[in-house]
Amino acid sequence: LVRSLRRRFPDAPLLITQMTPTGRETAEKLFPDAQCRYLPYDRPDYVAQFLDEHRPRFGILMETEIWPHLMAACRERNLPLFLANARLSEKSQRGYLKAASLIRPALAALKGCYVQTEADAGRLKSLGAADPKVCGNTKYDIPIPPQSSELAAQFRQKIGNRRVFLAASLREKDGQDEAELILNAWQPHTDTLL
Repeated sequence: LVRSLRRRFPDAPLLITQMTPTGRETAEKLFPDAQCRYLPYDRPDYVAQFLDEHRPRFGILMETEIWPHLMAACRERNLPLFLANARLSEKSQRGYLKAASLIRPALAALKGCYVQTEADAGRLKSLGAADPKVCGNTKYDIPIPPQSSELAAQFRQKIGNRRVFLAASLREKDGQDEAELILNAWQPHTDTLL
């Protein structure tokens, strides 16, 4: 998405916002030439100050970032705001429906809503997003580097038709290492899986 934006708007400065120190650190590493700022909490005065200071040309919110005051402030300023790579689970939809009087105008303020699946489109439309467009998940839009393709081919050659179990993005949860939990659960079944 950033590469596409830079091709389309080569002279526009890039401002990337985050809510956490980890997000900020990641953004600074990936885009050292961008401005990286914390997005203010969704209070009208904080949002107004942020927009006054940075004066963006347009904004793109990602996935399920729904900020009613930010969205309203952008609408009032005629600042185009988009929701990209949007997704919304049934559980989140039920939660947002409880605050529909706040969420509907926020989603209606969007200039565009680009969702991952038809189901996401239906759920966001039920909450007030006008004409969501299904575009798939941007995480799959990244070109695979040639060395990764070569490594994958070597891996396929070595494992043949055997089943593969992939445990990715593991972390510590409730004081336990997820990798250790998976390995312990898998241990009794290794004879039948191999």
